[in-house]
Amino acid sequence: MASFQYRAYDAGGRLVSGQLDSATRETALDALRRQGADRKSVV
Repeated sequence: MASFQYRAYDAGGRLVSGQLDSATRETALDALRRQGADRKSVV
């Protein structure tokens, strides 16, 4: 499992950042979408 750093806008429009552990970048993006975040970057 890999760790991905992200920056995204939450449902309220605030810029948030954090780290996700996920098998792939695509599953990390899916996890952010399910949380209602609009991604800015995932690396």
